[in-house]
Formats: sequence, structure tokens, C-alpha cells
Amino acid sequence: MSRRGDRSADVREGALLTIANPRTKGPLPGAGQGPPYDFPRPMKKSTIVLWVLLSLLLLLSPSMTAQENSPVADDPGYIVVVNRDNRTESLDSKTVERMFFKKWKRWDGDEIVVPVNQVNSEVREAFTKGIHKKDVSAILKYWQRMIFSGRDVPPPELQNDTEVLEFVKANRGAIGYVSSSTRLIEGVRELPIVEKEK
Repeated sequence: MSRRGDRSADVREGALLTIANPRTKGPLPGAGQGPPYDFPRPMKKSTIVLWVLLSLLLLLSPSMTAQENSPVADDPGYIVVVNRDNRTESLDSKTVERMFFKKWKRWDGDEIVVPVNQVNSEVREAFTKGIHKKDVSAILKYWQRMIFSGRDVPPPELQNDTEVLEFVKANRGAIGYVSSSTRLIEGVRELPIVEKEK
């Protein structure tokens, strides 16, 4: 066999071992060390499951954090407050509504009910929607009709939570509302609103 034929055979049989670098005329780095592409081995099932679980945790973590930082869903934004000496343990929202409409005039201990509102504010809006199931504007129109007809006048309106707390503290028959985040003062307690079972 000719020298040329032997050289061709070497190229065919050991192509990966004798690939030449055209610039240096030497072998390329890594020549003779195996195939040109090293395919990764397939991942095990346990590894795939682990990656899926980690991905789900990363996706869920932002929503879980948002839920932790968001306000409690059951928090209406206000609490009803009464004088510490008031013996009423709880009321339903319908009774509270009647008190603020001056249709429920006495407590169980025969003390006169003295409701007190706040000026138009976020806490008043929350209270009005929670107790009256209406907007503040609807309640204001109601009292305008009562005043015009000479039948009654609305409860007094105070400027903020602090004034409401001081008013309730000074009046045994008073009932008011403040923001649920407001710290109560001595002489005032929260009156739980417990709905009656239908």
C-alpha cells in the first residue's frame, strides 16, 4: 500500500486524534481526548422532582408574603366603644344602627344612649358601611330630612378618635367608634359586635 493510502487510513481511523490547528500546524486543544461534544447525563427523577418543588416555592413565596403583610380580612377598620362602666357585653349591628338613628334610646341598665359620630373620615365611612350598609352621604341626607321635618337632630360629630374616646370616657351612656388600630384609654372599652343567628 502506498504512503498516501496509509496516511488516508490514519485520518479516517483517528480523525479525532489528529485534528490539526491550521495556524500552529499542531493538534487542537483537547484533540484525542474523546468526542467533540460531551452530552450531559440524564437527570435522575428525584433531582427533577426537587427542582420542580423549589420552583413552586419560589413562585408561591411572593404571594404568601403579600398575604402576611396585608390587613386582616375580618378587620372592618373600626371598633365600637363604650364607657367602662357600661354593663352591656355585646350588641348586634342592627341594635347599634338603631342607637345611632336614636331609635334605641336606653341601655339595659336604663342609662340613656348617647351616640357620637365622627366628621366625614375613613373610620366613619367604614363604620357606616359596616353598620348601616350605606354610604355616609345617605346617612347625611336622612338627618337632613329629620331636621327639616323637625322630628330630630343627628348625634354630635367629633373631629377624631381622641375626641371620641374622651367623650365616651366622660359619659356613661355614650357609644362611639374609632379606628381599629387606635389604642384605647382608661375608662373606655370595646363593645363586641356579635350578629344574631338567623
